[in-house]
Amino acid sequence: MKSMKISLEMAQRVKDFVAITQNCDCEIILKSGKYVVDAKSILGIFSLDLSKPLTVEIYSDDCAELLDALAKFAAERNFKNQAKTQSRLKILSDFAFFRLIRRTKESHADQRRNFY
Repeated sequence: MKSMKISLEMAQRVKDFVAITQNCDCEIILKSGKYVVDAKSILGIFSLDLSKPLTVEIYSDDCAELLDALAKFAAERNFKNQAKTQSRLKILSDFAFFRLIRRTKESHADQRRNFY
């Protein structure tokens, strides 16, 4: 048995993952916490919490090619990229928030000037 952590946070990645696993004759399961599903079942995969890393278990001795094909789904790489993207989005949203506050203050100041 071989296992690895993967991430499938988008529907297209789930579709690609299932396409790869369906071509293999060995038993492959996905684990998320206490839940276990068949890795060849797209509906089973969508029943899991895809925001967290999943564990793939492959029950075969000859699965080197399959592991190579699944390497693009490795959790460490994907979650590092996701963390960078989230931090950039946070910076942008903070910047936009402070610009909105500044514009609101300027708008209120203009209204006070025009009122008096």
